Amino acid sequence: MKRSKKSWLRGTALAVVMLMALSLVACGKGGQSSGWLLPNGDNEKTVDLGGYEFFVSDYYSTRWAPPAGETPQFDETLRIVEEVETLYNCKITHVEQNVSELISKVQPEVMAGNKYVDLIITTMWNHGKLIGSNVLGDLQDLTTVNWENPWWNQNLMRAATVNGRVLAGACPFTSHTYLTWSCYFNKQIWDELGYEDPYELVRQGKWTYPRFIEFAKGAMLDRDGNGIVDSFDDRWGMVGPVDDYCRGVFIANGAHFYQTNDMGQVELASDTPHAIDVVAMLRKMIREDKIHDTKLNGKGAFTDIIGSFIDNHSLFIVCSPGEGALREMGADFGFLPQPKFDDAQENYSGGVDHNAPLFGIPSPLAANKSEMDSVGYIMEALARRFHAVEVLQMDDWRDTLWRDDDSDEMMRNYVYGRGGYDLALIAKDVNGPLGRPIWLMRDAVYGSVVDYASAIEAEADVIRREMAKFGKFDDQ
Repeated sequence: MKRSKKSWLRGTALAVVMLMALSLVACGKGGQSSGWLLPNGDNEKTVDLGGYEFFVSDYYSTRWAPPAGETPQFDETLRIVEEVETLYNCKITHVEQNVSELISKVQPEVMAGNKYVDLIITTMWNHGKLIGSNVLGDLQDLTTVNWENPWWNQNLMRAATVNGRVLAGACPFTSHTYLTWSCYFNKQIWDELGYEDPYELVRQGKWTYPRFIEFAKGAMLDRDGNGIVDSFDDRWGMVGPVDDYCRGVFIANGAHFYQTNDMGQVELASDTPHAIDVVAMLRKMIREDKIHDTKLNGKGAFTDIIGSFIDNHSLFIVCSPGEGALREMGADFGFLPQPKFDDAQENYSGGVDHNAPLFGIPSPLAANKSEMDSVGYIMEALARRFHAVEVLQMDDWRDTLWRDDDSDEMMRNYVYGRGGYDLALIAKDVNGPLGRPIWLMRDAVYGSVVDYASAIEAEADVIRREMAKFGKFDDQ
């Protein structure tokens, strides 16, 4: 299962050369590659911004002013901020943010015609409240940003297009690398069962949910002798948080709650045949195959969930990359992307967690073109450089977390840049109806909903009416 370091490095060197040759190609379906960082100055025209002070509201202070000397990622962040400030003659100022108080601070300022800050970064679920309050401007109005550059997260921007306006963005300085749902497997159990090389399945495009379920079912073991797998002491097929897991799999398998059409209008998509098929697969996996320890995973803290995997109580755990607790695991483990729905699905994907950071601009900023231009130049300069911080994070996992070279390959080639998004995860906390597609799916898999298609149909009109109001602007 494990390849030699030398062999892997040869393959990686060739891949990097190929990626650099394609560095200016924005990746759509396949996600962004790890080779598109352009050398500083290459195709970049710096602009003297006359000392412009760029204010960014962010709940995560170390994104802008981390302590020096703690990690290579922090030091690179400090270097990037200083370099952009020097090259563009500007000042980048972090404004501390309490997520729960953000709306109450931004909305009065915007209503008074003030921009509050130049850029707002907050969690995905909180960002929806900003959209619902009509305080955000269209990112497309930043004309000094080339949104086709590969450092801008195209998948997220498509999902966050509402009424023809792009109301949320993401890029390397709001990295989603550590928040893209993935999969770990216990090598000790895997080898005991004599399963085939999972890394080769991924490379061949054959790592699918039917195979995942097959492997998980085969790993289940009644350890307490009562004849069934039903307790913490038994060995399960998989563990993982219930709600986050089913959302992540739904999106990773190519289903959507909402989709934006070619006219920029949002449409309900959780009633499509494919969405219904994905829910049926999940429902059977949980209710009939019973591979998921729902007793622990539905109520337990994540420390208990990951602890059960560390203690060899499960073949798989589904969660985000870079889980530090796994460094203490005695048995070896490997890392994989989320499986595809079937062989027909073109690419691997991973649903991005609803706590992921998104950015937006306050709507009054558009009233001042000079400020808009300055903000765009600074954002472009930061985004193209912060990819280096993401690479350093993956290097750290390679050196301190992964147990084999293949896991590093899986992270860089099949997880990084392949995040899946849906407007439902942004809008779900704005009001009840907007989040109903998520909860109907969840209850069809784990709860009381028996006929998912009928449940969606019964609520579709109400959901569509609320979505038609979401993101409406005064001039619409």
